[in-house]
Amino acid sequence: MGDFLDKNNISKIYKYKESVLDGGRVEFGWIQSDDMDFDGEVVVAYHSRTKKATLNESSWSREEGNSVTSISDYKSYFIRSTGFQPVEFIDIYELDKESLYKMWDSNSIYDSDTVDFLYSLSNLLVNHKRFIHSGRGYKVVKI
Repeated sequence: MGDFLDKNNISKIYKYKESVLDGGRVEFGWIQSDDMDFDGEVVVAYHSRTKKATLNESSWSREEGNSVTSISDYKSYFIRSTGFQPVEFIDIYELDKESLYKMWDSNSIYDSDTVDFLYSLSNLLVNHKRFIHSGRGYKVVKI
């Protein structure tokens, strides 16, 4: 594990976590960890010098450094965030992304930029298509 972290300049390892609160509401997100399962594939996130990022996004991304998360944790996050499997989301987005924009924006869930991020993330998870969003690059790396 140490060789992989050193080779990729990884400064943080993240894991997906869910907590069930009173009333059955589920809170979910990322926690920092000291270890992870390095079998198979992982997602590496890194700072990207894209001109599309705001100054705040770029500064945060640079400060964050390189991080790694298991691909299975990203899939769990994606399903909880959207209610769809990544492959289903690709089909829906490509068929009618405007409806997704309207549905989630009208319910104050996600704006169009977040929907586009989720589409890129689904493409990463399914097709291993790397992408850049808000000053962060994302790629799948085989261990």
